[in-house]
Amino acid sequence: MSTRIAPVLLTTSLMFPAALHAQAPRVVGEGDEAPAAEAPAEAPADDPKVAGAREFLTEVMGLVEKGKWKDLKARIHPYTLKVMEERKTRTKRDDHNLAFWTHVKEWKIQKWEIAGVEPGPRGTAIATTREDHFLIEEKGVEEGKENEWLLLKANPDGKGERWLLLDRRNGTGNFTQTAIEKGFEDALPKAVAGESDVAPKSPMAAYQAKLEKAVRAKLKVPEEIPENQLKVMTCSVKIMIDEGGSVLSRTVVRPSGNPAYDKAIIRAVDAAQPLPAPDNPVVEDAKKGVTVEFKARP
Repeated sequence: MSTRIAPVLLTTSLMFPAALHAQAPRVVGEGDEAPAAEAPAEAPADDPKVAGAREFLTEVMGLVEKGKWKDLKARIHPYTLKVMEERKTRTKRDDHNLAFWTHVKEWKIQKWEIAGVEPGPRGTAIATTREDHFLIEEKGVEEGKENEWLLLKANPDGKGERWLLLDRRNGTGNFTQTAIEKGFEDALPKAVAGESDVAPKSPMAAYQAKLEKAVRAKLKVPEEIPENQLKVMTCSVKIMIDEGGSVLSRTVVRPSGNPAYDKAIIRAVDAAQPLPAPDNPVVEDAKKGVTVEFKARP
């Protein structure tokens, strides 16, 4: 049964962030009442390795709310700006997840909160936000959307070390150590031999790696895709899996920009069944969906 999105009266209150309830994304329907406003909870103490990242992301969200796109672009890493431009040239669409100046035609952030900030590999920080989106065409509100942000403390232009945006993706669990180190190698500082700032791989990260390996074994990349495209293409797929490894559903959540490659990934997921069965720590999460990233040229 499809969800009916009820009209929402736009007021000046849409311009100010407020705390959100931690809940699964949903669309406000007829008969729902807006929750009473709550004072934002005091931010928890973050790991010293990501000091300043929460404040930086708070600043970024403020720029998004105010539509200050020039200032926002100044906080995006030059590597990502280059990727965004190459993607726009290749696909004729400015649809990167950080291209808020394009997304604002479809939705606007109404409320948001930073749910957490954790250190990642090679000087990165991984932040999670929960957001309410006002849908322009439907004139309704989609509540509690979780998004994941990848930040990097760097000095790419000699102007001083500072936090910069590398990427933003829907859902959580996207930025595993492998995904970061393979997907953003050209932007990351070089690793120092014998030095490790990364915690041991989590059960979910280990399971994502198993799924990627199993699917890649069945992947047949279309020969007609040019090599210069393959070098920059990445497709992320959310796979819902039961206890035995059977696929309950699979959905492309981040297209590569080339439909032929995306379809090849889906065919590979189907051909790889049954997938590796999830271990106990991730059984329930696997049923809800595991996001796996497939770089065309890993």
